[in-house]
Amino acid sequence: MNTLSITGLNKTYSNGTRAIDNISLTVENGMFVCSDPTEPVSLL
Repeated sequence: MNTLSITGLNKTYSNGTRAIDNISLTVENGMFVCSDPTEPVSLL
């Protein structure tokens, strides 16, 4: 089984705006991740 794990992901722009603050997620076989730059991450 394959697993994608992201732990403690952060993104701060050069002007100090925090876009992502300490996000963690795990995606296992059979799960899909859809991302749109204008919407939050969705797990289906």
